[in-house]
Amino acid sequence: MNVKMKLMVIYMTAASIVYASNAKEQVVQNPLDGKKFSGEVRAKGIYGLVGVTGELEFYNGQLIWKTKDSLESGDYHVIEQDGIWHFSSRYTIENDEGVYWSGTFDGNTVDEVEIIWSRQPGDWVHDLLLPKQLKLSFTVK
Repeated sequence: MNVKMKLMVIYMTAASIVYASNAKEQVVQNPLDGKKFSGEVRAKGIYGLVGVTGELEFYNGQLIWKTKDSLESGDYHVIEQDGIWHFSSRYTIENDEGVYWSGTFDGNTVDEVEIIWSRQPGDWVHDLLLPKQLKLSFTVK
């Protein structure tokens, strides 16, 4: 192997090491996974007379909402923007109804957590009293 070829091999090896080192530094851990927040979900506006207490948990890529009577979960996604993590989750519950969660995480707590419940007709009490799409919020307690 001539000198030029040896230098080329050394250069390519060094470049590969630098690239692999930089690639490892760009892998970012999800700071929400494993976190739990106790709080209350309450409808916005006139519908928000009564809240539901429960626990919002982020575990193994799942957003989990637990109350004493129910458990709902779905995949969640996070993106980081200017040091704030934005999360969202969309999943289906009974009666083919949709639930969409979104909010922020600053490294300590969640904030601006909003839920949209897209209802399906069929439960006459809810049909009589609630709109087809209900906006709710989660507040850490």
